[in-house]
Amino acid sequence: MRSSRCKRRWSRPFTNSPSSIAPSRSAGRTCGCRHLCTGQYEFLERSRERLKVVIPLTLLIIFGILYLNFRGATQALLVMSSVPFALVGSVWLMSLLGFNTSIAA
Repeated sequence: MRSSRCKRRWSRPFTNSPSSIAPSRSAGRTCGCRHLCTGQYEFLERSRERLKVVIPLTLLIIFGILYLNFRGATQALLVMSSVPFALVGSVWLMSLLGFNTSIAA
């Protein structure tokens, strides 16, 4: 049988703040190491920089393929003008279906 007593596992409350993770400076010992708290924000910044190059390049390639297919800029621009509407529609559908919006989506 299990005991109804609850045993406390940690002696101090768990926090994610950098001050609770980093070693204290009062010890006076430094090894030349640097402690960084990184994660999703840093990943988001790198992804944002990459997407600033990839999205315009992709749209330019799509326009080039449409231009070669239609042999003119007018029809290619007409097709490219539907891209913002498709983007808004896809975001609405993802929202209605309850999907998480992320870089991968």
